[in-house]
Amino acid sequence: MIFTWNNLLGNGSTITKKFLSTAIRKADVVPGTYDDILNILSWSFNVMLTGVWPSIDWQGRELEPRPEYLAGGLRACLCQVRGDWEFYSSVFDFPKWNEAERMCWCCDASSHGPLSFSDCGPDAPWRATRYIHESYLEMLAARGEQVPVLFQKALGMRLEMVAIDTLHTVDLGIALHIGGNVLMECCRAKAFCDGNIDANIAELNEVIKEWYRRHPKVSTRLKGKLTRERIQTSKSWPKLKSKAAETRHLAPFF
Repeated sequence: MIFTWNNLLGNGSTITKKFLSTAIRKADVVPGTYDDILNILSWSFNVMLTGVWPSIDWQGRELEPRPEYLAGGLRACLCQVRGDWEFYSSVFDFPKWNEAERMCWCCDASSHGPLSFSDCGPDAPWRATRYIHESYLEMLAARGEQVPVLFQKALGMRLEMVAIDTLHTVDLGIALHIGGNVLMECCRAKAFCDGNIDANIAELNEVIKEWYRRHPKVSTRLKGKLTRERIQTSKSWPKLKSKAAETRHLAPFF
């Protein structure tokens, strides 16, 4: 499990803006490990918010006084937490996505029943159960569940600051379904040639190559040729088989 941080106002490439706080093998994690890590990080975030040298460390022990400001008087605040669903379940004790009841930390959506997540209509019942930070804490108190460390210790940290994981939700989620359906509909409509679906898929590969040639700044490109199986398996709805960055860069093409 890797904990990193970055400044949202920083300039440069991702690798030059992202800094490692700590890393620990999941095999070495025991109950309380993540809480101990987040206790230290929360103290660090709060020190950044003051902008001055702290008088005590994260365990309350006195530190040798220093009169100078940190970072020349600049201050910083924790304003967002990003991670995948496994990370959130581990450090916030959020419900897992495949749980039958209350599968979402933002609302009470479930995998079935009246609060089914698959009801995407404007009047879907789960919409009325969405949480804000205060109602989330009330829910935890009513259930007798512990408030996550970051919400306890990091000043200003709120539920709304936990970001949705775009890579898994979009790049490896809905984008694959949308992309697969768009391409299959085009092939069925003989958009690329007068032949059958397989012939259109073969021509589609050439169309994508030409699109890449006209967009040389696309850094991550689809690897291997598209086949019918990479767009739609025989027993399923269309879904593109590609990696996250490949899909993200193909979005304009779709």
